[in-house]
Amino acid sequence: MIVLDFNEETRMKLDSMYIHIDRNMERNKRSVDSIRFTEDTLIEPHTGFYAGNSLCSMGSFSYSNSPVQPGLKIGRYCSLSWGITVTGPRHPYEWVTISNLTYDKFAANVRGFAEKTHYTKNYDPRVLEKPMPVIENDVWIGQNVTLNRGIKIGNGAVIAAFSVVTKSIPPFEIWGGNPAKKIKDRFPMEIKESLMELEWWKYDFGQFQELDLSDVENFIRVLKQNPNRFVEYRPEKMSATNISDSLES
Repeated sequence: MIVLDFNEETRMKLDSMYIHIDRNMERNKRSVDSIRFTEDTLIEPHTGFYAGNSLCSMGSFSYSNSPVQPGLKIGRYCSLSWGITVTGPRHPYEWVTISNLTYDKFAANVRGFAEKTHYTKNYDPRVLEKPMPVIENDVWIGQNVTLNRGIKIGNGAVIAAFSVVTKSIPPFEIWGGNPAKKIKDRFPMEIKESLMELEWWKYDFGQFQELDLSDVENFIRVLKQNPNRFVEYRPEKMSATNISDSLES
């Protein structure tokens, strides 16, 4: 984990990379003391981290109004609302005890006991944890949604507010509830397959200015009939090293 002090100069450097922590760049700036992210973080420009003090891998034109967890992976064109959380580390219910004493050597209650009694037995907590969720492209997650670890949210999926997502969601489906279940498809199968084939999120939305985005069938038709009209958007991705060097220089 990389943790860096955060100040106005840091804010300006992130803005220069088009990695924004303020929804409004000119006013109502958030108070952040530090910024943290994992060593495998990759961030494309034109992204927004509008809550919390963490960064995660995120594709262009995505934003989160919720604090993100380091290690989370978010694709392009994603919209994350307020109050979204990821479940915490797993407790080993199949062991003799589910207490963190057996695996969490960093917790204060465990450290204090170890110092007092010279207790040294610890299992590696990483074997208990599933990876952070993977959120693909053009995903909309509503307010106060809980995501389980180890799941994938497919391209174009929608999750209704106040849902608890316990398993992966296929592309272009709308889910909701506790536990979340499929409500309906966003589009007929033919359209879903076309959108998956075209992977329109490979392009920047500036290239779609002349198209009516409310007409999905025509949008698909134009992309299929004009394969050379659109150019893949390939911006430089800022790695954890890039970000660290920029913020510390």
